Amino acid sequence: GNLPGQIGVYNATPDVTYCDIQGGWTRFGLLAGGGNIDEDPLFVGEGDYHLTANSPCIDAGTSLSANLDDIDGDSRPFGPRHDIGSDEWVGSQVAPQDNDDDFGCFIGIVASNMGW
Repeated sequence: GNLPGQIGVYNATPDVTYCDIQGGWTRFGLLAGGGNIDEDPLFVGEGDYHLTANSPCIDAGTSLSANLDDIDGDSRPFGPRHDIGSDEWVGSQVAPQDNDDDFGCFIGIVASNMGW
C-alpha cells in the first residue's frame, strides 16, 4: 500500500493534476489539483500495467501537456479524452485479474510507481 509522503515535496509546489492517487492528493490539508481520482486503476495485472475496459482512468485525463502517442505508440486520445497514465486504452486489453493493484501516476514528465 501507499505510505504517507509518497509524493515528496521539498521547496516546491507541484501541480498534481489528472492522476490516480490512493488516498487523494492534498496540499496544506486541502484537496489540490484538478482531475485527480482515488480509485483502483484496474490494470491487467501480474506486472502488466495496461488499462482494462472498466478502468476509471479511461477518458479521465487531459490533453494539456500530453503526448500524442502512449507508451506503446498508440495514438492519443482513443476516445473522447486522454486516459490517465502512460497507457491509452485501445480496446484490446483483457478483463482485470486478481492482482496486487500497483499503479503509476504521472506528474508532468516525472513518473512514480505507487502501490495501491
